Amino acid sequence: MATDTAVLEALYNALEAPGRRRLMRGIVQAVRREQSQRIARQVDPEGQRFAPRAAAQARKDQAKGPMFRRLRLIKHMVAQADESEGLVGFKSRAERIARVHQHGEMDAPRPGWRPVRYPVRQLLGVSDKTERIVWDALEQHLLK
Repeated sequence: MATDTAVLEALYNALEAPGRRRLMRGIVQAVRREQSQRIARQVDPEGQRFAPRAAAQARKDQAKGPMFRRLRLIKHMVAQADESEGLVGFKSRAERIARVHQHGEMDAPRPGWRPVRYPVRQLLGVSDKTERIVWDALEQHLLK
């Protein structure tokens, strides 16, 4: 793997800025897709199921479907890239909701309700599958 890393690094450094941007954009889009699919499966990056809803809330929300169904849509997930780095995250109100769950913070479930502490539900993170996606994208782009 060390020699593969050196070869990929040398090929990456040989790319011009537009090629690097194109490569990073492809990687970020693939990572965003993987993160969205993982959130749909209700699993954190380590493969553990998300903490379930509170019992009282679960009864009310049963008809609404799985948690974070809309949060994982492309319109709420940001994927940005330039020639040196990429970013996958959430925007606007979705960012606040994701942060509360990602870090297990306090928040009011609805306006006017008392705040409750949410359990940690890691929405974004790097897993082994994420790393494989990045390496596969690098290899496909650089070795073609």
